[in-house]
Amino acid sequence: MQYVLGRSLMKVIKYSHYCFFINDNKNKLIYLALVALFVTSLFSCSPNQILASIQSDIEQTDRKGPVILEGATLIDGTGSPPRYNSLVIIKDERILTITDKAKYTATYPKDSAIINLTGRFLIPGLFDMHAHVASVLSFSYNQTVSENTLKALLDNGVTTIRNPGGPTNESVALRDAVAAGQIKGPQIFTAGRLINGLQFPTRFVEILANTEAEVREEVKRQADAGVDYVKLYVGLYPNLVKTAIDEAHNQGIKVIGHLYLTSWTDAANLGIDALTHGVPVSPFLLSKDKREIFIENGRGPFDHFLWLNLVDPNSTKIYEMINALVKNKVPVDPTLSIYEA
Repeated sequence: MQYVLGRSLMKVIKYSHYCFFINDNKNKLIYLALVALFVTSLFSCSPNQILASIQSDIEQTDRKGPVILEGATLIDGTGSPPRYNSLVIIKDERILTITDKAKYTATYPKDSAIINLTGRFLIPGLFDMHAHVASVLSFSYNQTVSENTLKALLDNGVTTIRNPGGPTNESVALRDAVAAGQIKGPQIFTAGRLINGLQFPTRFVEILANTEAEVREEVKRQADAGVDYVKLYVGLYPNLVKTAIDEAHNQGIKVIGHLYLTSWTDAANLGIDALTHGVPVSPFLLSKDKREIFIENGRGPFDHFLWLNLVDPNSTKIYEMINALVKNKVPVDPTLSIYEA
């Protein structure tokens, strides 16, 4: 019988192919989904050295039996205190037991693979909510680069990613290839090319839509291609954002946005499912005088510095934005940046 975990950890495990991710059919190397980065005291050896050592241990054992992780400090992601000197037993990519090593008195099966993780930490697989693994720049898709990126993410404990935009067919194909075990990588939830407006064309993989009919057609096209959600971009006005949201939801897929001509307040009230980047750059969140300064002197959607210098975080507009996000339960993927160092 499988061990029943807290809700948070169960969600992580579900989306990360449970505890182990076995991809390489030839070598049967096991990638830890409960984290490939086992931190040693003061980083006495590199994560790559640690992972290589763990994989070597696995290769020398009978991998058909249970895998037993001994001695790690387990942080399960539920808010519970760390469990020191833990014992985790996995069989057929499922967690069977999580307990304290000292409390486990049964005999290990003879075919068990025992891995000593004393002095290291074990955590649930990580989520990267903004990973453009198929490249978002126009005409830049490279299969080898994408595969290497996916493997690097998995090697560093990232077991689920959200690809927030890329060439539609290639992005869907990458997701499906990982799901089928054809290439190594974390589980992928993907968007296709960006849906943008004529006012702010970019160098990214996008389609420029000028009418509600064009927006609706593109959403249907991406839904037919198999995307998990669509990504709306900076040049869309609220009427086009609303059209995209309504059509996407009608198609059974979600909508995320990196917006500008539509404020976060309006997007939240229109029913968007998620927003990206932590700075809600939009002239419509500024006071009238500051808005004129921004439009006259700024560089549009990507001028974070000027917008941050002009915005009043205590203004009614910002409070209304926050209230709209909370009321409509719209998550924000902040993609944190360092502006000063």
